[in-house]
Amino acid sequence: MRVVSLILLILWFVLPAWSQEDAEAEETTHYPNITHQGQVQLQLNTGGLGSSRAGSFSPINNGIGSFPADDKIFFRRVRPVWVVEFSPNLELDTEFEFDFEERRIEILDLLLKYDFSDETSLSVGRYKVPFGWEGLRSSQTINTVERSDATVYFYPERDVGIMLSHQQPGLGEFALGTFLGQPRSNGDSNGGLELIGRASFQVTDQLNLGVSGHLGSFRPTGTTLDIPVRRVGGELQWESGPFRVESEAIFSSGYNTANQGDTRAFGYYFSGIYRIAEPLELVLSYDRFDPDLDNRSYLSVSNRTDDRDRKVIGLNYYLSREPIHRVMLNYEMRQSLEGAPVDTQGFRLRYQVAW
Repeated sequence: MRVVSLILLILWFVLPAWSQEDAEAEETTHYPNITHQGQVQLQLNTGGLGSSRAGSFSPINNGIGSFPADDKIFFRRVRPVWVVEFSPNLELDTEFEFDFEERRIEILDLLLKYDFSDETSLSVGRYKVPFGWEGLRSSQTINTVERSDATVYFYPERDVGIMLSHQQPGLGEFALGTFLGQPRSNGDSNGGLELIGRASFQVTDQLNLGVSGHLGSFRPTGTTLDIPVRRVGGELQWESGPFRVESEAIFSSGYNTANQGDTRAFGYYFSGIYRIAEPLELVLSYDRFDPDLDNRSYLSVSNRTDDRDRKVIGLNYYLSREPIHRVMLNYEMRQSLEGAPVDTQGFRLRYQVAW
């Protein structure tokens, strides 16, 4: 693992320099052409956010922390990206995650993309599935330090599959794919493939509306039971002058990663963003998530299956918008709305730089 880490770190610095020198030496692009991107996020979570388990003392990133925690500074994300262009139409996209806490390197994205035209492309490999708005966005651009619980527990993140995408200027963007069907690519032990799709329509210059769907199944590790996955989501993005509004609602029937059972679930968020001045934004956000609409926990703190909400007051200060270079400060308030009462409050501070 140390050898692999060293090789990747060397490539991180050598390959972009090679591609830049090659581009400067020639007026036209020569293939294969290698470009390099990436991001680093350094984050502080305060202990008032609580920990997910006794004895951990590490503040939770998503959900309600029912146990004591200490303040913690850590690398939230360290992600180098390489793009290898084999021709004007064919490229290989890769993204890696350096996890210093687990002392491992994970391949997040590994996909071949073929462009039939400027509007239409076909992707094959491992990448983010086309569902929703907040989950599909890069963490470089989200409004709050952490995503809503609905996104975290409903969105499958990355999976292995094949997807057709199309962007129509003035109309919107559309994507449909079939995938192995294990959230976060935990193998493929179930019997069928997933069908996941998203359509986003540009209603006006200021307003976008979208809808997503997900049909499939999931087999928990160590079992032979295939739990159905049926989800539908709606999204809205509106912007006018210094104001921006983003909202999303997702209904799920079957499996979700919060309760890992066959149940009905629902979640939504609503975020308002106001650009105070060119470098500074104010963010007010509310989200609610119930991973099990049918059951309640009255006698114990079982926050993975309890209705909960989150309120966030945040400031985003941009040193640069392209590429993203910013500081994010959130004050987050969470409470359990079912079962034993649990309220947590605390700060999240993130320094983020991309290139």
